Amino acid sequence: MKNRRWSLLIMIIAGLFLLTSCGNMDSKEGDWKKLYLDYIKQYESDLYDGFRYSLVYIDEDDAPELWINANVCANGEYILSSCKGKVEALNLDRIGSVYIPKSGLIYSDTGHMDHYPIAIYELKKGKFKIREQGIYYFPENLRSEVETYEDIAARYVYEWEGKEISKEEFEEKRNACFDLGQSIRPQEELSYSEIVELLNE
Repeated sequence: MKNRRWSLLIMIIAGLFLLTSCGNMDSKEGDWKKLYLDYIKQYESDLYDGFRYSLVYIDEDDAPELWINANVCANGEYILSSCKGKVEALNLDRIGSVYIPKSGLIYSDTGHMDHYPIAIYELKKGKFKIREQGIYYFPENLRSEVETYEDIAARYVYEWEGKEISKEEFEEKRNACFDLGQSIRPQEELSYSEIVELLNE
């Protein structure tokens, strides 16, 4: 009787693990492929040949994420993750974000014109969330006081998690949260027709 109880308990724990694990459920051949294929076909009218698609491994599970590069800065990039039969999408402003393979971490520093918001995202159990964020920028009210880019850069204001800090402290906090030295951009980019063919295999 006691052994039966232990066996039942082990079965319950194993079942809970399967229910809360995203990548293992969708890593079966075809599951994540169908999810991504259905998703991009849903928005096919909004896509064009310039978009580029990459399968990347951002978190630790066996199901890849689909990185979509709109190939136009203003349109940014999208990252799709599959979990429990659903697709989660992260929209990144502009182009140029990076990730550390199998770490779950994504780094976005894609501002422009002296306004540079930074966000470090974490992908966990199929969900994207901001882990930490900061910003550095040039105050517009000081524009008349500077003449060169060096003057502007020297007077950037740095903030992390809403608190103004020095440039050195900013870099320390960023580096403690995300190792840029290990980060990469998507390596292989496919056209729309190529990614559809791959996902149909």
